[in-house]
Amino acid sequence: AKAHFNNQEIKSMEVEEWSDESGPLVVYAKPLTLNETQKLYKLAKDDDLALLAYAIINKALNADGEKLFTLDNKQALMNNVDVAVLTKIGTWIMGTIDVDEAVEK
Repeated sequence: AKAHFNNQEIKSMEVEEWSDESGPLVVYAKPLTLNETQKLYKLAKDDDLALLAYAIINKALNADGEKLFTLDNKQALMNNVDVAVLTKIGTWIMGTIDVDEAVEK
């Protein structure tokens, strides 16, 4: 089980909505551990959108492996970001399959 987890690669996702002249933002994330998942749920206190914001804050990385966001960004993520984009990135990090994606498969 440990070898399986350790062999999982860092995943990446292009966020077209957050593009600039160089192209879309690419978000990287390492797989969540059970401990990290538990921590995120505790932080979110039964608030699904806060859970997604915390997942992005804690797990979204740039190409150099550095965090894209900090806790200082939480209010901006919660109040000034398109909820559809936040949901797309957060569910991807959490490993939740999008309903539309599941239907397509």
